[in-house]
Amino acid sequence: MVWTSPDVFKTMARRDTILKKIRDDYTGKTLAAYKKHYENGNYVDFINDWMFTYDPRLDMGVVPFLLFPRQEEYIHWLQDRVKNKEDGVTEKSRDMGITCLCCAFAVCELLLCRGSKIGFGSRKEGLVDTLGDPDSIFEKIRFILRHIPKEFLPIGFNEKMDMPFLKIINRANGSTIVGEGGENIGRGGRNKAYFKDESAFYARAKQIDAALSQNSPTKIDVSTPNGTGNPFYEKAHNPLIPKFTFHWKDDPRKDQAWYEKEVSTTPAFIVAQEIDIDYHASLTGTVIPAKYIRACIGFKIPKTGVKRAGLDVADEEGVDTNALALGQGVTIDSIQEWNGINTTLTARQAWRRCKDYGVEWLNYDSIGVGAGVRGELDSLRKKDAAEAEKNNSKPYKPVVTPVNTAPPPKRGMTIKGRKDKDYFASMKSKYWWLLRIRCEKTFEYVTGINTEHNLDDLISLPDIPELISELSQATYDINGAGKIIIDKKGDGTKSPNKADAVVLYFAPRKATSIM
Repeated sequence: MVWTSPDVFKTMARRDTILKKIRDDYTGKTLAAYKKHYENGNYVDFINDWMFTYDPRLDMGVVPFLLFPRQEEYIHWLQDRVKNKEDGVTEKSRDMGITCLCCAFAVCELLLCRGSKIGFGSRKEGLVDTLGDPDSIFEKIRFILRHIPKEFLPIGFNEKMDMPFLKIINRANGSTIVGEGGENIGRGGRNKAYFKDESAFYARAKQIDAALSQNSPTKIDVSTPNGTGNPFYEKAHNPLIPKFTFHWKDDPRKDQAWYEKEVSTTPAFIVAQEIDIDYHASLTGTVIPAKYIRACIGFKIPKTGVKRAGLDVADEEGVDTNALALGQGVTIDSIQEWNGINTTLTARQAWRRCKDYGVEWLNYDSIGVGAGVRGELDSLRKKDAAEAEKNNSKPYKPVVTPVNTAPPPKRGMTIKGRKDKDYFASMKSKYWWLLRIRCEKTFEYVTGINTEHNLDDLISLPDIPELISELSQATYDINGAGKIIIDKKGDGTKSPNKADAVVLYFAPRKATSIM
């Protein structure tokens, strides 16, 4: 990718000099030396020495593929991922040339590495390969190969035979580049490395991840953000997965004037999402804005009050998971999660974990599958009391409150001047809104907008990427009766078990407690 005009002419002159030197050496030793140098892992040099790219926005059109420093770092980063046989995530601002970089890396593997196989996938097959469309991935690869000097191509390399639809073949060393799209991603056999282009926008992201799990030891997710309720967000915020960030400020072609022009001509949420790499920008009607959540993460506040817990019972036994939020007062220390095999085992696990932590007050959702938890909890309380009496010890007697989030509220005034029954469609809506208010007050306190808030009205959350994602994905709307309704899951996202556990944690204590 070209970033300054003088470099274009310097590069062309240098390439011509090297190529003349190679062609004038009839012994072939000069060519062999260069090939050996590139094959020893010097991919950056091979790209800068011989590759071209196409940009219709430039007068020259066809230009040398000249890497700027951050792009060179990325090529080395990709080589490390392949060498270490580990996955990676690439989050990026738009128009950074990342797809072209991935194509250039794949061409290096095709020409310089024996027996390599690199895969590319995207949400639509047409984005991977549409013959004649320079925006498709494989046409970018074909363009690079068409402009590489013949000395560095396989002997007898033929475009019709060796660059068919969704495949590039090097018959001399057995290396290939293959492509897939949509429903077929992950079905093309094993690969040395696999690039998932714009993976934050996949409709079946979880299924694709499963299909690719045994396909390649190195899977590189590449994308601009698309909200928080998707696996790309989770991977990008997982400290165990190597991440490479391409921010627009890394591009020497872009400056503050360029950014201000984009801001003036582009909708704010698009600037935030696609240029500023803001994962929360695409969400509309968010219950708890991202800036509120960020203020709550790791917020230092004195621990006072009783030890509490909120238990979200798995919606579907054996498929969904249980989540238990544990903390003291307004500080949540941890969220534990385990498979929801059945309600009996769920109750026993929750009881043991609460007892170990010293929980004095446990809220759990009592609707649906959660209704089966009550009887076992009562049985465990009686069993513990009998054992305590036998051992002359103090029994464990937490207050356990079943929380029914389904019915509409009957009383209360969460919003000043509005009765809850006129404002919220269900208790679920009310409880989520109460959490929003708590997070908003924390934001105001942390940022100095209002430092007069009572500390008991604030919240401190643990730094758990999945929790942040789940809290961010909930949206609200207004129903026909003018009341707030909550959509916790969003389009294609999983049930927010951890977030629900936090909501339940703060549900008000009721007189219906069973212990």
